[in-house]
Amino acid sequence: MGKVGKIFCDIDNTVLDQYSEMKKYFDIKKKEFDIKSFNKRNLLDDKPIPKSSDAIKKLSNYFEIVWLSARNTNLYKITETWLRNNDFVIDDIILVESHNKKIDVLKGSNCYAFIDDLMFNYENLKPEPMTRLIKKLEQYNIRYFVYKDNWIQITNTLIEEQ
Repeated sequence: MGKVGKIFCDIDNTVLDQYSEMKKYFDIKKKEFDIKSFNKRNLLDDKPIPKSSDAIKKLSNYFEIVWLSARNTNLYKITETWLRNNDFVIDDIILVESHNKKIDVLKGSNCYAFIDDLMFNYENLKPEPMTRLIKKLEQYNIRYFVYKDNWIQITNTLIEEQ
């Protein structure tokens, strides 16, 4: 049986627990995030979100797995290494300069579904929904799943459709 389409999956706060890392660099007294120190940390030490690797493995039986992340393109190799070190299936990795650029990638891509936490403002420890990005996904009829500690549910839904 061939693959039925592509699953595009975000990385940060979807399969990589970046939020826990960010909390370590927030100065409560100053009420500010130390972005310089955060950016200097060893990305390879970041932890995966529980159950995410197993979920992606199961999904890879039916779909191509394309990683779509708003990260600087100079992080490609370390992103690939982190994914491999944490036992994630990789069919492709696409890094874009902003979350809005994800729409351009998804529009004509045989996207069966896009999985993303669809949140921003983590650096202030007050994540909020990306309402503009969600509206664009809906405008272009791009199917999406909001990751919110629900890997089992997302995986079961996508596999049951096959």
